[in-house]
Amino acid sequence: LSLSAAAFAYGFEDLQVNTYDPERIAYTINNAGKVEQRGFEVEAKLQASEMLSLRGALAYTHNRFQDFIGQCYAYAFPTGTTRANAVPPPNCSFVDSTALTLQQDYGGRAPARSPDWAANAGFTLDVPIGEYVLGMTGDAFYSDSYLASDTLAPPSRQDAFWRFNSSVSFGPEDESWTVALI
Repeated sequence: LSLSAAAFAYGFEDLQVNTYDPERIAYTINNAGKVEQRGFEVEAKLQASEMLSLRGALAYTHNRFQDFIGQCYAYAFPTGTTRANAVPPPNCSFVDSTALTLQQDYGGRAPARSPDWAANAGFTLDVPIGEYVLGMTGDAFYSDSYLASDTLAPPSRQDAFWRFNSSVSFGPEDESWTVALI
């Protein structure tokens, strides 16, 4: 059995963040005031027998912006909208009292593609058959939900999901060739 664990706490200041500006058809670089990251990781590997090994890992990452006002996600006001009757979309506000230009307070929100929880578990089974080996593997991967867009646009939400991989292989013990279905 092999077991490892780690806890971490990081603070990133002036982190450069790219956002896409659809009006200019260009990316802009902004400095996010601060990003704080706290969490832990646990990983285990078990050689259950000569033929079977098991593995698994769990990670929690609380990754959040601090002091960052940036671009609002792409949003178009209906034709004829004026500043007097305009209502900003969720999580966004106006830059000033006269323009329809929007901004977003990222404070307390997770950066893009940053799920709080992630995990995986799997096995490898190698069964000797004379001078050959029949191998099987299986792995499951979990990701918590996250926003995929750098501007944290609500439609970019990726719900929590599982992904599965497996394989069956056959070949000689010396591994001079192998046939596999993955």
